[in-house]
Amino acid sequence: MARRAVPRLCRPGRLGLHRPLAGCAEPVRLVERRGIVDGVQTRNLLAPDLGRVLILFTPDADLEFFEIWRGEGLTHDLAAAAFC
Repeated sequence: MARRAVPRLCRPGRLGLHRPLAGCAEPVRLVERRGIVDGVQTRNLLAPDLGRVLILFTPDADLEFFEIWRGEGLTHDLAAAAFC
């Protein structure tokens, strides 16, 4: 039996998920990429179905963005404001 190809939401090094966001009628497909360079944290959130991108930078290496999949915290709140 042939294996069925499973479409990938994102490439390695990125987190891909469908998340309910406060204010959105339906879950939003998101691709998240994280990074830190010289103490500057970055978060790139793409909502490909909406054609929108949210890019966050902070010089505070200790700032807690929290996990968007938990449905709370800074990243969730900013994504909800940008995508809903």
